[in-house]
Amino acid sequence: MVHQIAERLYAVGVADPDRRTFHGHEMSTAQGTTYNAYLVVDDKETVLADTVYEPFTDRLLANIREVVDPASITTIVANHSEPDHTGALAAVKAAAPKARILCSKRGTESIRGWHHQDWPLQAVATGDTLDTGTMTLTFIMAAMCHWPDSMMVHVGSPDVLLSNDAFGQHYTAAMFDDEATDGRLWFETEKYFVNIISPYCRNVAARLDELEQIALPIRMIAPSHGAVWRKGAADVLAAYRRYAEQRTEPRAVVCYDTMYESTRLMAKAVCRGLDEAGVPHTMHHLPTSDRSDVLTDLFGARGFLIGSSVWHMNVLPTVATLLDDLRTLRFKNRLVGAFGSYGWQKRNVEIIETRAAEAGLEVPLPGVLCQWKPQAETLAACTALGRSFGEKVKAPS
Repeated sequence: MVHQIAERLYAVGVADPDRRTFHGHEMSTAQGTTYNAYLVVDDKETVLADTVYEPFTDRLLANIREVVDPASITTIVANHSEPDHTGALAAVKAAAPKARILCSKRGTESIRGWHHQDWPLQAVATGDTLDTGTMTLTFIMAAMCHWPDSMMVHVGSPDVLLSNDAFGQHYTAAMFDDEATDGRLWFETEKYFVNIISPYCRNVAARLDELEQIALPIRMIAPSHGAVWRKGAADVLAAYRRYAEQRTEPRAVVCYDTMYESTRLMAKAVCRGLDEAGVPHTMHHLPTSDRSDVLTDLFGARGFLIGSSVWHMNVLPTVATLLDDLRTLRFKNRLVGAFGSYGWQKRNVEIIETRAAEAGLEVPLPGVLCQWKPQAETLAACTALGRSFGEKVKAPS
């Protein structure tokens, strides 16, 4: 469906509500996603910013035809070459043979790498502009706000920032933020940042600084996935500043896996200690919890308590994956505590603590080990760990 989001500016992308994973199986998408593309129809230029995932090419072209003949497109802007944004590029170029393709300098490499076409590609840089007639498009590089080739386009006059992956969500319930009524929009916004953009927090902060220095007015933000920020542009800019600075709340998240319930009993005892310390907390049994949602919960918390049984002289695979994720996503300024049960080899707590430290996280307290099934003394030690850890979480960082 086509939506006019401002005068002479149309959303012509496609919703994919049935999609349940993204980036292969890296991230869950419980509400599906959208592949947003935007069409500027002006006196001098007709500009298409981004395309869609290749399976939805026909729907994109049909949407464009509701507004203009695709052959009238004079410029295609490829803000980022990943296939969910340029999958339909070859078909669009065939339908608009006179259109030039604008992209970042790094985009000239990645577009050729994905499409193997001898298209003439014109590289743009921050501050370059395109006069479309009544509006001016300003290009803004956004390198490593996801990929090295990422960029954004500011559409002057309506003052809409076409932000590509930044400020997006895998969300299909509403076209505009002020129409979202299911309470999921902000969770999905943070989830998208955590699972896709958080390794590049320093770059995001730098790009936010550059946006402020460029000082272009931003009334709306139109990302390449999810809802257009029609009312909440300033709010999502502020949220990205918080995310990029990795600000946390004085709360804890307990994550564990268990073989024969011993580590589960320890996790519950740890939670009792957090209760005694007055620290809000959530608990996740990793094999039955959504990995992407767990990481989102962790991102805003000051402290993580991680428990595992021993598995072949290692931690259980779900815990190993979590420890990998913490390192890959580059969480900073967090506290980690460890606990777990074992039978013959007591390496689990050591592994959790070592890998947390290797990820740049602080381990302020010794963990709690239990051989076989925990008795009252061990459960009391777990409660004491939770209580002491809770006090650390509440202390000013």
